[in-house]
Amino acid sequence: MKDIKRFRVFIILVSAFCLAIFTLFSWVAGQTKKVNVRVVAQIGHSGDNSIADDPYLFSQIWSATCDAEGNVYVLDYKDVCVKAFDQSGRFLRKMFREGRGPEEIEAPYLAVINKYSNHLFVLNMYGTELKEFDLSGKHVNAFHLPHQIMLFFDFLDKDRLIFINTRTDERIRVLNLHSMEFEKGLAKTEPVPSVVYGNQRFVIKDGILWTCHNDETVLTGYDFDSGKEVERIPIPEKYEKYVIDKGENVQGAWWVARIRQFAQPIILNDSLYVLFTRWGWTSDKPAKEKSRDLFLYRLNGKKLEKVTDLPEGSFMFLGDTWKNRLILYGSDPYPQVKILEIIE
Repeated sequence: MKDIKRFRVFIILVSAFCLAIFTLFSWVAGQTKKVNVRVVAQIGHSGDNSIADDPYLFSQIWSATCDAEGNVYVLDYKDVCVKAFDQSGRFLRKMFREGRGPEEIEAPYLAVINKYSNHLFVLNMYGTELKEFDLSGKHVNAFHLPHQIMLFFDFLDKDRLIFINTRTDERIRVLNLHSMEFEKGLAKTEPVPSVVYGNQRFVIKDGILWTCHNDETVLTGYDFDSGKEVERIPIPEKYEKYVIDKGENVQGAWWVARIRQFAQPIILNDSLYVLFTRWGWTSDKPAKEKSRDLFLYRLNGKKLEKVTDLPEGSFMFLGDTWKNRLILYGSDPYPQVKILEIIE
């Protein structure tokens, strides 16, 4: 009888131990796995003591993109050129000059590399002409677009361009560059206020197109074939509506956004992330910056989990991604590009 009681006690203790271990592992598995951030390169400087034609000195960066090897191409709007740098930030070459010739660009607005052809496409600021070059800067083709492109665009393959059609129905559209015909209309997007112009992006993963509308703190997924909404995932950030003031300066009227926030879906190491940006100013005239934050969220099942705050000084605009790297650019305190590595 004593042996039976001892055996029962033993079984109870073992069961309790196993339950505790299972609970512990379940708790650990449920915890958000944070990521580490490493600054790979910072490209650009203030211009103090710079040399003539310094390749690391920028005037006004309007976009940054990368090729299949991770080299970074920076569009300088004021200098009317594209500068190429390797993965570590070392200068490679300067491409183009201002003009209307085959290997010249005029009023450049965006530079995007087609990852399928590894060719560089430069859009003019009017959103009406797209020039195609190889990565040495040799002219390949020029396209006069049937509709104006004023926001982010990308490629589905060597021939098809995907973008937000802002002039008419504001749908995400697919344009065949060779036939100049629209292939399909996708998700209906909300009107994009001027204060967030150019910040709405989209990515396609496993047949779903992901985007974040305007200043909403929501990640929305659409079936790429049907355009139907299939996912709507809240971003765990407090929603703050844009507050816009009208003021006066010596040149007349001007507009100031007191809160500016936007979320952008990205792919890093084949995982879906959201880069969330919030920028705030005081109500002073002129306004003074009071805060700026940049957070990274990762999609885990049906929810977004915050995995890191990007390091101080990283507040910049998203240029591109490559493998586990973020390519960011900005102008504070001077025009520069920063390459960040996200280590899981």
